[in-house]
Amino acid sequence: MRRLLGLGLGRWAGVACMVPALAMACSASSDGSEVKGNGGSGNGGSAGDTNFGGTAGTSLDGGGGLPNHCAADRYDGEPVPLDIFLLLDRSGSMRDSGKWSAVTNSVNSFLSSVPGSGVSVGISFFPVPWSTNPNLPAPCDPAVGCGAYGPCLPIIQACHLGAGDDSCVSVDYTQPRVPLTELPAAAGLIQSAMAAESPDGNTTPVQPALQGAHDYARVVAEQRPDHQVVVVLATDGEPTGCSANSISGAASVAAAANSATPSVKTFVIGIGDLSALNTIAASGGTGSAFIVSSGNAGQGFLDAMNEIRGALTCQFKIPNPTTGEPNKDLVNVGLTEPGKDQAIIPRVNGPGACAGQPGWYYDNPSDPSQILLCPSSCDLVEFGGGVVVDVMIGCDSVVR
Repeated sequence: MRRLLGLGLGRWAGVACMVPALAMACSASSDGSEVKGNGGSGNGGSAGDTNFGGTAGTSLDGGGGLPNHCAADRYDGEPVPLDIFLLLDRSGSMRDSGKWSAVTNSVNSFLSSVPGSGVSVGISFFPVPWSTNPNLPAPCDPAVGCGAYGPCLPIIQACHLGAGDDSCVSVDYTQPRVPLTELPAAAGLIQSAMAAESPDGNTTPVQPALQGAHDYARVVAEQRPDHQVVVVLATDGEPTGCSANSISGAASVAAAANSATPSVKTFVIGIGDLSALNTIAASGGTGSAFIVSSGNAGQGFLDAMNEIRGALTCQFKIPNPTTGEPNKDLVNVGLTEPGKDQAIIPRVNGPGACAGQPGWYYDNPSDPSQILLCPSSCDLVEFGGGVVVDVMIGCDSVVR
C-alpha cells in the first residue's frame, strides 16, 4: 500500500499530570477510566520491552503495557479534522476515453463513502474564464511579450493563441466553486457543481490554478488552526498555455505552501502517463503522485482519494491538560484489537524510524502539535476491523 504522511497544525496541547518515574496514579481521565501498566521498562523503555507478536502491522498479540506499572489518564484517540480541497482539471482532453465522467463519478462515490463527521471537502476547477479581459495586443511584439498570457508567438505575433478566455492569473482561482464544507452537506453541493461543468477548457494552467487554490486554502488553515487542510490537484496533463506555467513553477508553489505556517500539503493525482507530476507532490510534502491509467480512471481515482484520506486520518490530537504542565515525554499510545488486550506501541523519532513496525511519532519533536501513527499501525486502524486508539498521559513514554 502506498502510504503518505501528513503534517498537522496547531500547538502542543499538553498532558494531564506530571508524575515521577515510579508514579502510581494521575487525575481522573476524560472518560473516567484509568489505565495501569503491566510491565515494560522505565523512562526510555526500548522496543524490546514491548512484545509485539505476529506479523508487523497485522497483529498486536501480546503487546506490552505502560512502564513502571504506572497508572495514566486514558483519552479516546480523537482524529484531527480534515479539510480536502480538490482542484479538478476540466481541460478538453478530459473528454477523451470518458475520463471526465469516470472521475466525477468517483468523486461522488468518495463523498458518499466517508463515514462519520470531521471531514470537509471543497472543489474548484481549472481552467476558468478570466475575470478581467487582459486586452491582449494583436499583433504582439515578441520583445515585449504578453504578460501572463504569453508568449508572443513569432511570425504569427499572437498571444494566448487558441486558448480562448482561459485565465492565466492566480487571483481567478482563489474563489472556490464549493467552499470547504463538512460532509455530508458538501456531497450534494459538489455533485451539483460537477454536473454544471464540462471539460471544454483550452489550456492546462496548473501553476496559476494551484497558486489560487493554495491562497484560498491558506486562509482556511489560518481560520481553522486545529484542522489539517490539504489541496488535491487532479489533472490529465502537464501545464500548457500561459507564461508562468510549468512543472517546476507548480512545484515551487507546492513547496511554499508546505513550508508555510500553517502548512498546507499538496497531493497530486495524475490521469495518464504523468510521472513528471511527482515533482509537484514531492515538493508539496506528499512523496509522489498517484498515477492512474486513463483506461481505469474511475476506480483508480477513487482508490487514490481513499488512500489520501486514510493517510491523513491517522493523525490524532494531543489531549488538553486538566492539571499540571506539558511534558511530551509522558505520552503513550495504545491500540486495542477486538477481543484482545491493549498494546502500547512505542514512540519513534520520526517517519523514517518506523521501519515497518508498529509505532507513532510527533509531527514536531521539539514542539509537538499532533500524534502521527506509523504506516503499519495506521493500516491496523484503517483495516483491522474495530481497532481502538487510546492516548494515555502521565507515564513515561515507551520509546524505540
